[in-house]
Amino acid sequence: MNSIINMEVFANTFSFPSQAVDKHIKLASAVQLKVLLYIFRHSSEQLNAKDIGSALSIDEAQVSDAIGYWGNAGILNSDQKSNTKNTQKSKTAHMQGAKPTREEVARMGANDEKLQHLLCEAQSVFARPLRQAETSTLAWLYSDEGMDVSVILMLLQYAAKENKLSTRFIESTAIDWIDSGVETLADVEVKMAENLKLDQCVKIVFSAFGIKDRKPTKKEKELALLWVDEWKYDRKIFEKAYEICVDTTSEFSIPYIKKIIEKWHKAGVKTVEDIKEDTKPVKEKKNDFAAYDKKLLEQLMKKED
Repeated sequence: MNSIINMEVFANTFSFPSQAVDKHIKLASAVQLKVLLYIFRHSSEQLNAKDIGSALSIDEAQVSDAIGYWGNAGILNSDQKSNTKNTQKSKTAHMQGAKPTREEVARMGANDEKLQHLLCEAQSVFARPLRQAETSTLAWLYSDEGMDVSVILMLLQYAAKENKLSTRFIESTAIDWIDSGVETLADVEVKMAENLKLDQCVKIVFSAFGIKDRKPTKKEKELALLWVDEWKYDRKIFEKAYEICVDTTSEFSIPYIKKIIEKWHKAGVKTVEDIKEDTKPVKEKKNDFAAYDKKLLEQLMKKED
């Protein structure tokens, strides 16, 4: 081996842990290895994810992912992990190369009791031996994304309760939780409460609009949460807005309904009864919502806010 090493380079060297090579050379991604090499090369400096990312031309979120990986592996100490906590909270979860194979997971679990516990408990949730894709996904969430075992198990229980115990649902939900900064069981409870509230808001709005058998868009979720949770509107308001929209345009239009509800909110309308009180001839009372006249409403919708 010495014959292929240029001994002159040893004039300037730095220490590097053997464990990083012996246990992680096959498991760690190229980005993770680059980040670790850079950290050890500049061990005497105060570094953060932004500095490392700039030096290596790597996205800051990827650097945070890598630091989290080496922190969980025990290569970096707890201080280094805590220094990047705020950055990790805003990271976007993504795959770093391929997920670990069953053999790689077995090697990882041989010296990691937490991973062993995770896989054992996961089998209980699935009520059967884990498949390759499931094993790889769980190991990825634990080792690459740095999710706590208790949080992953809570995720599995949630998926089982929703009858969506699939790798696709588990991965998408996990990524949503990571992006939202979920790290502890307390964070999970808050996140699930928020999801429940959002689902209830969407259900009220969709029911009033007669929408069935399709998922809401991101914009529809935002509007439902605003209208129901913040502005405190009920189903009757949405039914009236729907009625006006269809009567006026002969079609269902979320943007049109959005404009109606925004005008009502600005006018201080709280209930359907408030709308009825304003339903008078235009000449008797000048009000944007004085009558459900089609031409008036069309002009109203074109007004600048």
